[in-house]
Amino acid sequence: MKNSVEKLNDKHVNTLMVIQIITKDGRKIKLMFPPEDNATEKAYKIIEAYVFPKEDKEVFAFSYKMPNPKIEGWEIFIDLVEYERMELNFSTKVIKH
Repeated sequence: MKNSVEKLNDKHVNTLMVIQIITKDGRKIKLMFPPEDNATEKAYKIIEAYVFPKEDKEVFAFSYKMPNPKIEGWEIFIDLVEYERMELNFSTKVIKH
């Protein structure tokens, strides 16, 4: 199934403008707006920009910059502390067959 964002007029609710979002797993989300203002068009453009970005730079994962670029990520990661936090117990026992 493919992601999609559509503007449609809901037959059951004639007084509202509807944006329908269909997710990869088949869920449908309907957002309803009053027809008198331009809210539907604004919301549609914003949602479409986030769902289908034109450039990778627009996506958070590619645009985020660390507040202190002098910090090296591997320097703040201490594997043994993380293993302890996750309650993983690594013993030094050797198993022989």
